[in-house]
Amino acid sequence: MLLSYAGTPTIRVPVATVWTRLLDPVFVNRSAPGFQRVEVRSAGDYTVLCEVQAGFFTVPFRLDILVDDVVEHERCRIRATGTAKDFAMTMESAVRLSPLDDATTSLGWQATITMADLPPFARPLVETAGRLLTEKFWEDFATRVEAAR
Repeated sequence: MLLSYAGTPTIRVPVATVWTRLLDPVFVNRSAPGFQRVEVRSAGDYTVLCEVQAGFFTVPFRLDILVDDVVEHERCRIRATGTAKDFAMTMESAVRLSPLDDATTSLGWQATITMADLPPFARPLVETAGRLLTEKFWEDFATRVEAAR
């Protein structure tokens, strides 16, 4: 199953500040639902442990993250491979920062998520939850960057 989402929040801080927060694995991943901790291997290579709420169940989830295709203060790609009990997914987010003026940044993101082995009855729920969680992640990130200035 292939899912694709996009958004462009406006953040009232300069590009350099957004960029610094985007590459900080602890800061950026505190926007992940059910965030527990980050295990950093090196710059742009880390693991995020979280718990995702799925209906009445809480599912422990592990995401191995790699940040690449980096053009400083302009763009990067964030790739994640996630695993949970009987479930696997890959996600790729293309992120582009554009200054709107000296103190405001447009954060364009496009996320593609691939999930395997989903039973047909689960697909509509997963599609809706995936969209909501992805949009919430980027909205929360934008809000937290503004608040941290």
